[in-house]
Amino acid sequence: MPARARPPLVLAAFATLVLLVVFASSLLSYPARPAAVDGADAGSAADANAAAVPLRPVVDVVASKLAAAAKSADALHLAAHSLSPPRASLSPSNSLPFPSPIPTPSNPPPLPTPALCARTLLYRFHGTRGLASEFLRFVRTVAVAERWGYEVFVLREGEGRVDEEGEGEGEREETGWMYGSFEDYFLPPPNRTCSLPPSAPSYAQRRKMLPLRSESHVADAYHIPYTSALLLSAFSPTSSPSSPHSPLRALHTHELSTYPPRLPLPASETVPRELAPAFRAMSAVARRWWRLEAGLEAEVLAVEGALGLREREAEEEEEEGVRTVGLHLRLGDKCREAANVKYSPLRFAPDALLEALKTRGVVRNGGRADECARGAAEGEGEAEAEAELVREQDAAVLARAVRAASVDDDGEASARPATIFAMSDDPRGVPALRRAWAAPAPGAPALDDVLTRVIDLAEEGARVVGLNADADERAENDGEGGVLRTTGFDATAFREAPLAQRIALTRPFLRDLTLLSRRADVLVLSQASNVGRLLTLLAGEDMVRQGRVHSVDVRWFATAYYA
Repeated sequence: MPARARPPLVLAAFATLVLLVVFASSLLSYPARPAAVDGADAGSAADANAAAVPLRPVVDVVASKLAAAAKSADALHLAAHSLSPPRASLSPSNSLPFPSPIPTPSNPPPLPTPALCARTLLYRFHGTRGLASEFLRFVRTVAVAERWGYEVFVLREGEGRVDEEGEGEGEREETGWMYGSFEDYFLPPPNRTCSLPPSAPSYAQRRKMLPLRSESHVADAYHIPYTSALLLSAFSPTSSPSSPHSPLRALHTHELSTYPPRLPLPASETVPRELAPAFRAMSAVARRWWRLEAGLEAEVLAVEGALGLREREAEEEEEEGVRTVGLHLRLGDKCREAANVKYSPLRFAPDALLEALKTRGVVRNGGRADECARGAAEGEGEAEAEAELVREQDAAVLARAVRAASVDDDGEASARPATIFAMSDDPRGVPALRRAWAAPAPGAPALDDVLTRVIDLAEEGARVVGLNADADERAENDGEGGVLRTTGFDATAFREAPLAQRIALTRPFLRDLTLLSRRADVLVLSQASNVGRLLTLLAGEDMVRQGRVHSVDVRWFATAYYA
């Protein structure tokens, strides 16, 4: 290693020492002359001679002190760098004991470079699927990748693959995610022990590098049957539905033999034991990556404080019983999928059984707009549509689920009546549910003894974080026709909105979902909904094992479609 530059302070000290020694030597070679002293008359030769001072002792003292200072500085430097690599030996002409420069903030030592990851998987959030659907897809991918030792990286907005031919330096494909970018809502994962290669091949380039070029050996992420089988075989190899004797196939047979089930499902059936390993792995991934960015996290804490949830948590250490019930009410365009068999055990039903169930009216015909209870559906007026927004049978199922969540093992009401914190994609949903429960249908359970009030999280959150400003701002957020705020979520209308508006509408959804996953004592939700299944993962294994997650339709399933 070449000798480092000498520090300026030490060089200056040494130069001063040399000059003083030379100057003193020249003075000592001449007779002492009179020197003027402060306050004395320089013209008085006698006084000047009386004030003359011998110079050799002074020079000796100064020289010795400067030498000691230089030696101390060098010793300090050596002590500070006792772990530094040895300096290169100096030649006799420059062998004076000059220390190496001490690192300063402008000259920090380089940080160690993490080793390259042995196996990496790059994920891009993209497409026009719902946010919960895309996040569940991400969770499934990460769970399988980590099972086989891959480190997962999420590409930022604007990063991605080079074009198909790999041409153009620095040209990147945008992610094209309907919701913006991952960083609009979430923090990056914690520090890693390995790093991504500086230039990773694109997906198209990877395909060309495969030893087997046949399309049958390349499975795209959209290939749902393959990715579903991959997930199930990774975590429940004995439960593969392809095996005629697998436990999962036996579960499907049992569910079809007892269809339709009595709703809500018992909490003990929310996650069947056949899917417990997959649930455990996916829940760990979801909870680790669900880290809200600072602004969103501050909103969650603000709403929690306004609702008194943090104080309530401290009180619950001394009291028992359910106090908060989190309820998710999915409306909007989800009703178009109400009759879709891919979200229920009917996915595995033989054609004859499916037709028989349709004849009995157990299964509705899918795709009928009049079942969606939207204001524009087949000429229905807004009042009629809102009246049918929460049907009597749905309100009764929700009421039974809330009651089951609010009573003890003996069926007695808790000594502490519950408060429901409800979130819905439709701003009319929670008020409609309140009205349905205020005048329950015949046979529907009353909730007066177990329930105190129903709080609309969207309404409360808007009040706390100041999003319910003036009418002009609401109109600007709603877009043309107000379709994004006055009715439930509609993917088509959402895609057509400006990106800034889409992000602004997504953030409250993530805020409320996070609050329910953290603070609800019990959850009542739909497992046929991607939001419901994601919320169950975020709530965690303990909530499920303790019987505190109640489904109003089907059990939880790990894959994109019922399995």
